Amino acid sequence: MTLHLYFGIYGVLGVPALVAAVREALSSATLFYGGGIDEYDSAYEMATVADTVVVGDLVHEHGVAALEETVWGAHDAQQHATSV
Repeated sequence: MTLHLYFGIYGVLGVPALVAAVREALSSATLFYGGGIDEYDSAYEMATVADTVVVGDLVHEHGVAALEETVWGAHDAQQHATSV
């Protein structure tokens, strides 16, 4: 059985160190983080401390281009993590 934990703050970007501490406390669950991810930098930052980032109303509020930007941010963070 795979366990998943969703951790997020509606509309507000969380503190990366706190999210990282939650991830470290999980022994076998996948951590999903959502809240305040609305562009490349916030997606990149949170993707370095969570397994998966979730964007809620981003498309409705900022359009498809903003979604694409966040996808690239999360992608680049994951690529960087695997190359280190």
